[in-house]
Amino acid sequence: MEQRKCENTDDTKQNKRREEQIADDTKQIADDTKQIADDTKQIADDTKQIEDDTKQIEDDTKQKKRRQSSWDPNSVGLGLGYFERAKLSHSSDRGRHEADRGRHEADRGRHEADRGPHEAEEEKTKFLGPQFCRSGIGILRKGEVIP
Repeated sequence: MEQRKCENTDDTKQNKRREEQIADDTKQIADDTKQIADDTKQIADDTKQIEDDTKQIEDDTKQKKRRQSSWDPNSVGLGLGYFERAKLSHSSDRGRHEADRGRHEADRGRHEADRGPHEAEEEKTKFLGPQFCRSGIGILRKGEVIP
């Protein structure tokens, strides 16, 4: 019986050690699960930050492209937009004959019947040039006619 008591005591000690080991393992699993949850949350936060940064870069790129595409060597910026320069090549083609007609008729230009509709529209949007816009004399509005 004595031997049996010793065996029971040994079994009880072993059971107690097993229970302690199981409790330690359970605690370790709980800690690892919490660590995994924290890491997952950190990854989600990092992913969100990367998405936000990527969107910001895309927006900046779009704005930069818009600014670059709106610049045209044949345009003059007035701060409110760009105005196309009028093609004045026809005025240099008038030649000496028109200069001899007299100042009044030369200033008036060709008759409207002699011009195409695109040239009449072009005449309405003519302006003096970029130096006028930069000089501070005034601001041209799109479609404004300069006498």
